[in-house]
Amino acid sequence: MKNKNKSNILFKDYQAACENQLQIDLSFFRQLDLDPGTYYLAPRPDVWFSKLKYPLRFKALFLLFSKSWKFLGSYLYILVMFFLTLGRFIKFHSGENKELCYEQYNNVFFTFCSKSLQIAKDDGLGIQPDLIVDFTGEINEQISGDRLVLNHYLLINFRDIVHSLFKSLKFNYLFQKQAKGFWVLESYTVYNWVLTGVLVDKFKGNFIISEHYDRWAVLVDSCISNRKAQAKCLNTITLIQHGIVQSLNGNESVFNLNLPYKLKNIRYLYVYDQESLIFFENNVLMTLAKKTMDVCFFSPLIKLTNLSCEKFSVLLVGHPVCLNFHIALCIYLSKNGFNIYYKPHPATKCSLDKLRASECILIVEKEAFPKVDYLISYPSTLTLEYEQHSISSYVHPLFIDESSYEEYFIKILSILNLRKVASC
Repeated sequence: MKNKNKSNILFKDYQAACENQLQIDLSFFRQLDLDPGTYYLAPRPDVWFSKLKYPLRFKALFLLFSKSWKFLGSYLYILVMFFLTLGRFIKFHSGENKELCYEQYNNVFFTFCSKSLQIAKDDGLGIQPDLIVDFTGEINEQISGDRLVLNHYLLINFRDIVHSLFKSLKFNYLFQKQAKGFWVLESYTVYNWVLTGVLVDKFKGNFIISEHYDRWAVLVDSCISNRKAQAKCLNTITLIQHGIVQSLNGNESVFNLNLPYKLKNIRYLYVYDQESLIFFENNVLMTLAKKTMDVCFFSPLIKLTNLSCEKFSVLLVGHPVCLNFHIALCIYLSKNGFNIYYKPHPATKCSLDKLRASECILIVEKEAFPKVDYLISYPSTLTLEYEQHSISSYVHPLFIDESSYEEYFIKILSILNLRKVASC
């Protein structure tokens, strides 16, 4: 009965994680002034939406796929994830393995994206995790300063993998029973979510994350809440802001979210400014957490690489949704005598062939940031990070209709020409 109750609690946590993710996806459409009902909500619209030139034409295909996913595809996908995980586990454990004592780590930093990994290895914040657990796949094992960084495959065992298979199949069945429409596709996350939860639960110390409110933030927070309910710990979370909380349409400084699950166990909150703090207090945190936490303000900082370039140089900060706009802008600005660099979004993949043909210089290394004269970007944290180096930027909306390209081209060219004259 005890195991059954624990399983029910974990499934409710997974539901909450999915519901938060749904609100994030809905927010994406709202910020672009698009009706999510018209464009049929499927997980990660920031990725698929940019790949379909005419998304509405694919509605029947999406509907057919969601039906097959509900009754068969999701279960097959879980099995595929299981065998992929098993193969990676065997690869990582093929050599000599060290026994890890999970209890010895008082402060553990969980990194779920490349930006989080960058923050975890940064000494500037003054945070000293005893261990960094990498879920991005970028690190096998290394020492960064005094910090040990380990890939999560080194921290799981065969039993964890098999246990996660059966648990995720059960959760998927329960999820599909209550999910409607295209939201059934959200269960693609269930195997990784369950396996990650098994690993997180092994550690008994305080946790550090830089995920704000997505499925991973819910997982870590609910893990501590469940322990507290069983009187097993008094551990807390340090939450570090890793990106600006600004509307993608460029019109609002801070946007609103209607998150079903809000974080309860935040002890230390690191944010960029007062505006960001207000956003977290209003949208992300439970009332009790706001009363007991300590707030630390910091400025995100990157290291710039000098360029051997005589022309006035411009960096375009990329995102798949505005890829076509940036390609056209690259060609336009290159013809007008500017040296153009392009940095793709680290969390999404886009076609680099089109960019190579647009006369821009690609910056594909995730931690490489060229020292340019000016920045052109959608609402991105990089604008703040470059501002710390006294490099200004022009911020445009994420979604720009093709009919408005020329208007933006003329405006941007005018700004760049003035900057070019001023720099001479």
